[in-house]
Amino acid sequence: MPRFLHMFQSNIKSFEVVGGGEVKTGSILRWKYCLEGSPVMEANLKLEALDDARNIIMFDVVEGDALKLYKRFKGKPEIEKANNDTPNPDGYLDLTAKVSKGMDAHLCK
Repeated sequence: MPRFLHMFQSNIKSFEVVGGGEVKTGSILRWKYCLEGSPVMEANLKLEALDDARNIIMFDVVEGDALKLYKRFKGKPEIEKANNDTPNPDGYLDLTAKVSKGMDAHLCK
């Protein structure tokens, strides 16, 4: 989990475990985060899967600012760097956002 926070330290301001006692599958985490140009927002995430060895985390937003706009918000980032010199996947994340927006615009026509 600390590696994930480090990758997005300009956006993720804090998190705390509010249910489940520790960071593990089934835990509820409260995140404080910022989107580009936004004030600090909050979300409670339920960890559906967590595997540090395989760098997998799956979550479902169960409460918070994102659900004011979206009925459901789930995620599964799965990243494994080839070596320590590999850059963070920022470009791929930006591309994912663009593709998602384009698909949404296409499907809403």
